[in-house]
Amino acid sequence: MLVTARLRPPDRVVEVADVRRVADLLARLEVLPGAVLVIRDGALLTSQDELRDGDKVEVRFAISGGG
Repeated sequence: MLVTARLRPPDRVVEVADVRRVADLLARLEVLPGAVLVIRDGALLTSQDELRDGDKVEVRFAISGGG
């Protein structure tokens, strides 16, 4: 099973094998679930959502700004 993840920012693409759920993917990427949004086909995923072989997801880091 292979999932392609596009990390933004920076714009970087990685392939991750043998992950079943979003939480598994984030653990392999060493990313805290609360720090990112994970999107597949325009839909927001939760850490418990299942991934499928060949999935392409976007991992978007939540950047807070303010002033």
